[in-house]
Amino acid sequence: VLAKGKTTIYTAACEPYLQQLCKMLNRMGAKISGIASNLLTIEGVEELHGTDHTVLPDMIEVGSFIGMAAMTRSEITIKNVSYENLGIIPESFRLFFVDKLIDMGAQIILCDPHRAVVIGHNHGFTLRGGNMTSPDIRAGIALLIAAMSAEGISRIHNIEQIDRGYQNIEGRLNAIGARITRI
Repeated sequence: VLAKGKTTIYTAACEPYLQQLCKMLNRMGAKISGIASNLLTIEGVEELHGTDHTVLPDMIEVGSFIGMAAMTRSEITIKNVSYENLGIIPESFRLFFVDKLIDMGAQIILCDPHRAVVIGHNHGFTLRGGNMTSPDIRAGIALLIAAMSAEGISRIHNIEQIDRGYQNIEGRLNAIGARITRI
């Protein structure tokens, strides 16, 4: 934004975090157009000035808590979620590490690496606990959600992956009724 002339960014990311950065920079005096698209045009300015800004909440974490409430049939209130920036999260979830969820009893048919059919169970049966390893943040939280709704004890290894994206997750969940022990 401080470069002389016009800068064009093709195939730019357009998720809410980038949009909020662009909007904040514009409030500071930048001239960015194309916000929320994958084509950003920036006209360089001489200087920026201060502004007030509130950072968006972590959308993945918000979606995870929505999933936990649905899977465990719990009522929780998630405040300050910036609902207008949640996109499709309230209506659908993407599940990761599907093979372990299938081992727990989930009815999922993998169509290809990008599509899966999930047969909802309307809480007609319960997932069963198991031993799992978290390969990454999102798969780990999906496994944690499944374990919280499962019958029996589940053990999730490599939880450092979950810790990368969720600060003090077991303390926060235990405070609202979960029974999680870190070993």
